Amino acid sequence: MHAEAAYLFRHALLRDAAYQLYPPAERAGLHLLALELIEAIHPDPDSAAAEMADHARIARAVAPHMTVRERELRLRAMARARAAFAPVEAARQAELLVELNEGSPPADLARALRDLADTARTAGRRQLAESAARRALDLAGQSGDAPLVTTCMVSLGVVLHETARPAEAEPLLTEACRRLDAHNLPGTLAAVLVRLGQLFRATGRPEDSGRAMQRALEIARAAKDREREGEALNGLAALAHMRGDQDAALDLARRSLELAEASGNVRSQGIMLGNIGLVLMERGQWQEAEASIRQGAAVSARAGNLSQQGICMVDLGLLCSRLGRVQEGEQFLQEAIGLLGEVGNLRAAAQAWLNLATLRYNQGRPQPALEACTIALDLAHQARDPVMHARVRSEQALTLRSLGRFAEALAGCDAAIEAARAAGARADLNKFLMYRAELRLLTGDTTGCEADLTAAGHGDSSPLPARVALALPLRIRLHLARDQHREAATVLAEMRRIVTEQKFPQTSDEMKLLSRCEAAVAGVTFRGFLAHDLSGPERRALLAAMNPADRQTVLEHIPAMCEE
Repeated sequence: MHAEAAYLFRHALLRDAAYQLYPPAERAGLHLLALELIEAIHPDPDSAAAEMADHARIARAVAPHMTVRERELRLRAMARARAAFAPVEAARQAELLVELNEGSPPADLARALRDLADTARTAGRRQLAESAARRALDLAGQSGDAPLVTTCMVSLGVVLHETARPAEAEPLLTEACRRLDAHNLPGTLAAVLVRLGQLFRATGRPEDSGRAMQRALEIARAAKDREREGEALNGLAALAHMRGDQDAALDLARRSLELAEASGNVRSQGIMLGNIGLVLMERGQWQEAEASIRQGAAVSARAGNLSQQGICMVDLGLLCSRLGRVQEGEQFLQEAIGLLGEVGNLRAAAQAWLNLATLRYNQGRPQPALEACTIALDLAHQARDPVMHARVRSEQALTLRSLGRFAEALAGCDAAIEAARAAGARADLNKFLMYRAELRLLTGDTTGCEADLTAAGHGDSSPLPARVALALPLRIRLHLARDQHREAATVLAEMRRIVTEQKFPQTSDEMKLLSRCEAAVAGVTFRGFLAHDLSGPERRALLAAMNPADRQTVLEHIPAMCEE
């Protein structure tokens, strides 16, 4: 029999049975031999580090010194998995490293646990990440290693931020910044400041967010750290996007992309291309947006960043649905769901199901939309993300509203509002308050509607697209319900100004909504001219607030107005 044929088996179970016939010591010796052979003949031993570490693990039975060898190999395997954007494999190696370090000095075990926290978080295993980070911080404190304590604080703070607990995360990250400044670690300090800026933005504190991002930018530039500089620019782009300044957002995002390209950071390039696509989408530049997001997906796939590839596909699904390409949009979302489930990004998978629910709702398919919401709720719960859970509850409430199930819809909005309030997610809280305001308006509760709009600050701190889509139309409808046509016309003029300044295309949802609001205000205003004894200045003010077509209609039907 040929030697290579001697090791072929008809079934894996036969192979395993043959393997088990070897005594444990002899098996361990064979694994030691395999490790030595792989290292001797493999053209790239680093690429086989994980395989060699597994051999070393079994070889410890006959060669105790292999413990040190296994630790060194697993560190190499973890670093390689991180560089290749393979978070699940990186987390597996980190878990095995923690096992190897049990019983080691506190500082060594703390470092292993910190690495486990970081890799598990990236792999979407947030519960494991949090428990590892808390234990790491405790052990680091016992070791007396101040820089180690600081990095463990960062790990725990980031986990808490990503699980929407800003009240717990903020003091940790703030103290870590103070310590990093003292330790003279500018790169890490800039990265943590960016994270703090993201936290401030999510909790409705744009001024604090801008200051943190600006400081991160200055530190990164002084340290000539292009990667951190790009992260800070990306954070500033997100702030500009939130303010509705899409020109600034696009400029900052493109500068961030240039830095990622200059530094050769392919992972960041994929993220930046996706972000640029989202800004272009808000500007109504649909073709450019689609091209950028598709490129972001392709670059992320080449980099092995399957999670970002899936996120880009979620965004493509949203873009296609907004352009009326519903079937294509649903296909993108289904593909994203499969990919994100494969890499374990539960939060992004929940977002994909949420977008699918929205798509089905807009198609007039409420029951399938509710089914998608149920799956999204489960994923958000698994991801321990209360804000995502709240977003799904709010979408579920909209679907229940369309079915006339107002009591259930209001209960869903109540739950979403409380979750957002507890998490300090101000932007989401404003949106959920406006959803409930609309529900209350539909049920005739104008007092409750006004209370929710007031609590949301009328949405004036929301991104401009959200103001156009939610806050301003609601204010118009509330005024019309109360027969306050002058006030409705004033709000309509503000809405028209924003839509004009932002240059939304004629086919956009924003322009369609503006047209509906104009028609509603024109109808009520016309009735108001007939029903109310308005003075000349009041009539002129109302006419000035109208668009030319509505003004002409009123002048044609009320001859007395022409005389003024």
